[in-house]
Amino acid sequence: MNISGFASDANEVSSMSIYVDGVLLSSNKNKSVISKRWHTSTISTGTHKIEIQAYDKAGNKGSSTISVTVVK
Repeated sequence: MNISGFASDANEVSSMSIYVDGVLLSSNKNKSVISKRWHTSTISTGTHKIEIQAYDKAGNKGSSTISVTVVK
């Protein structure tokens, strides 16, 4: 499953990160787009929380969270 996100800010985006169940999956610097493949074959069935965080150059944080259910 691909996880991706986009952020924009008047102060410019300084970093973005993807977390799955509170564990960092991927991060980047100075980009407003992030994408990462999440290999669900090793993940337990059930509901999991995916959060994408973005920070601007002033240190402000924005985030979005969704829940997904893995069924095998």
